[in-house]
Amino acid sequence: MRTLSNRLVVASTLLLALVGFLWFGGNLYLSGKAQRVPVLRAAVDIPRGTVLTEAMLEGTEVPRGQEGMYVRSLSEAVGKVARVDLVAGTPILPQMLAKELPPSGRLLPAGNVVPPGRLAVAVPLDPLSAAGGALRVGDRVTLYAARPLTSTAGFLPPLAEHVRVLDLFSGAGASLLSAPAGRQADVALLEADLALAGLIEEALHRGGVRLVLEGTGGADE
Repeated sequence: MRTLSNRLVVASTLLLALVGFLWFGGNLYLSGKAQRVPVLRAAVDIPRGTVLTEAMLEGTEVPRGQEGMYVRSLSEAVGKVARVDLVAGTPILPQMLAKELPPSGRLLPAGNVVPPGRLAVAVPLDPLSAAGGALRVGDRVTLYAARPLTSTAGFLPPLAEHVRVLDLFSGAGASLLSAPAGRQADVALLEADLALAGLIEEALHRGGVRLVLEGTGGADE
């Protein structure tokens, strides 16, 4: 009988110790949470000059007392222009954003703008034309037709050079803001004038378009 009683005492002591530990840990956790304040950070890489959209931002926390240094609400950031390159995970400071209005034109989910008088042409991608998964929004590419547009062509000269990738989309139609988008990209949206748009459409009808990734410093930059 005494053995049973001793076991009950030990069990009760352990239970009380566990409850005390959980209470102390819970208070410690809540106290720590209370000392941190939500702010905004870049959810993806945001190149300088990009117009910020809601999809590019996510929440994070900083120690209480430091929150005044950072942007805290979407209304303070969405529609502003990035003054500097913002790496994914970077908390947003107000001085990182420009207050001037974005350039006129059609604003895309990736933050790029199709200027008035220019067109956005959708081109299907395969692993080759997606540069093996390295293609990303904002890249410059050289375009080649998969097949000659004329019967007399002995080689395939480029359709155009320094063409800007405005956006990349998955097969489900979701904009891929992260850089690089990898093999998730099924469609590239390219900036073009009317003449180039016609060439691209003809090349797509004849067999497709290949995108060749360029280095930086293109003539149109």
